[in-house]
Amino acid sequence: MIDQYANKTNLSISEICHILRTSRSGYYKYKRRVVLSDDTELINLIRKIYNRHKGRYGYRRIHAELIKSCGLQLNHKRVLRLMRKIGLKSKIRRKKQYFGISDK
Repeated sequence: MIDQYANKTNLSISEICHILRTSRSGYYKYKRRVVLSDDTELINLIRKIYNRHKGRYGYRRIHAELIKSCGLQLNHKRVLRLMRKIGLKSKIRRKKQYFGISDK
């Protein structure tokens, strides 16, 4: 929207951002973000990360991986919802038994 307005007028991006009371850095961050409108692309990325880590990653780690490696900005609840939808659950490791001397 700001780009279209800047092309129609002789105002610079910084002047338009000043009029709209937003920061220039916020505008460029918004412009640079990666948007996935379709969940199928995101589901494929989630499956790829899940399989690469042999099912050990839950939604928190997959969410962190999507932010870190893919540069996506999305909510962890969306990742959780999609993982439930496709039936992915992280493997839960068993607790180690202690074979030491008991205090009894």
